[in-house]
Amino acid sequence: MTYSHDGYGLGHLRRNSSIAARFVQEMPGSTALMLIGCSIGNPFPLPKGIDFIKVPSLIKVDTGVYTPLGLRISRQKAKAIRCSIIESAVSHFKPHVFLVDHVPAGI
Repeated sequence: MTYSHDGYGLGHLRRNSSIAARFVQEMPGSTALMLIGCSIGNPFPLPKGIDFIKVPSLIKVDTGVYTPLGLRISRQKAKAIRCSIIESAVSHFKPHVFLVDHVPAGI
């Protein structure tokens, strides 16, 4: 499982997509679930064995300050929704490895 908080820009998402693709290529029968915040989902081609869940997008407005990109809700509510989705995905998917790319403590 991977997590990339990207709400603006594709660098972390591109890196995680490449890592996940290489992982399923090198480990036959494996699967990877990506958690992403990019507003357009995952624009990169993903091989069989990989899928993603999009969490509500946030955008950085100041140092350490993020706000919802599209939803008209509070930052706290957006973060709570993201947290709930991530916790549920981890609980059900039960990954052996969880790669958090950038901001491991969450935004």
